[in-house]
Amino acid sequence: MSEKNENKDIFSAVQEMMEAKKQDGTLKKVSDVENVDDAIAELNPITDADVVEYEYDRDAVENSIEVDAPKKKAEEIDVSLLKISKKNALESSKMLKEALYGKTSSVEITAAQSGYTCKVSPLNNKDSFNILNSEATNFDNTKTTYKTIYDKITEFSCGPMTFKEWLQNTSVSDIETFYYGLYCATFIDEGSFKFTCPNPKCGHITEQKISNKSLRRVINFDEMTELANKISKESNSKEKMNELSLLGKAKHVQLSKSKYVFELKLPSLFDLLELYRVIDEKILKKHKDSEINSLLCTSGVLIPDKNGIYNPFDDKLEILEVIDNLPISDASELREAILDILEKHHVSYAIKSVKCAKCGKEITDIPLDIRSILFTLIYENRS
Repeated sequence: MSEKNENKDIFSAVQEMMEAKKQDGTLKKVSDVENVDDAIAELNPITDADVVEYEYDRDAVENSIEVDAPKKKAEEIDVSLLKISKKNALESSKMLKEALYGKTSSVEITAAQSGYTCKVSPLNNKDSFNILNSEATNFDNTKTTYKTIYDKITEFSCGPMTFKEWLQNTSVSDIETFYYGLYCATFIDEGSFKFTCPNPKCGHITEQKISNKSLRRVINFDEMTELANKISKESNSKEKMNELSLLGKAKHVQLSKSKYVFELKLPSLFDLLELYRVIDEKILKKHKDSEINSLLCTSGVLIPDKNGIYNPFDDKLEILEVIDNLPISDASELREAILDILEKHHVSYAIKSVKCAKCGKEITDIPLDIRSILFTLIYENRS
């Protein structure tokens, strides 16, 4: 997947953004750090606008205004004006739990490729530390981030799942929706994004408030709406979740030149962690993201011998060697087949249209890396 330590890259990118803000008084646009996780971006491809429908709040976009809101600060207060009552230990403990955990709002999301819905609660201070605090390896970093997300899930439509079960039953592509849910739950009032005008004679940075509802971007809008409704109504058991999920459903493709047969599956979060666990990071760093994605989605390869007898290979290092040595045309065919799998029932995030506050130029189809935006806001609120 990504060639660098994921959270370390995020942290470094955000530090650069903050440094730029200190120097010129502005914050570079969020899209400048979209490539901190090329692998996830590649697993969440953006298609041409003419085949894409948007589920968005048109009024929220068209009525958005340029903003320059100051950062909120804690206010000094005279505690002598407050009513203070010392409770006994039991009452204090109960009151503390209600204060800390009783008033958090949750956001419901649909994991469309995974076949279930769930509710996520806002990130707190400890969660933000876990997400931004870099670990030694990609495996440790990714596992820590996933565990933080899992711990914020308050309810599954299909019934409770352990952390391992959640990893096994959740598509890699659906993780973007979890970032979106955490973003909406944690930063309810943020809703502002910065854009640099593409007009070379302008280049003005516009910050606009946009409703969270305006960010979802899907292929085959009607089909996805119907699917989301179906999952919401029917995915009330593990059996029904597995029926609606795209995970575990193999597709076999034969490449034209080599005649190799690849078994392709939509990868789960567990598959990604296993890839990080079994293959040395030094090896992964020597490969392109597209090659690592091909490896992640390939569960086995059948290779014919001189007698036309096919021999199976399912070891990840052997599969990577096969991918490395494919004819260029076969490698292209494999990438296309994998994209077909990854795009099915996939939701990505973008803003359809905004206007430059200075020259009025319309900026359309702005892709958003929700993960980067979430991590950036976490960093800014901790700094």
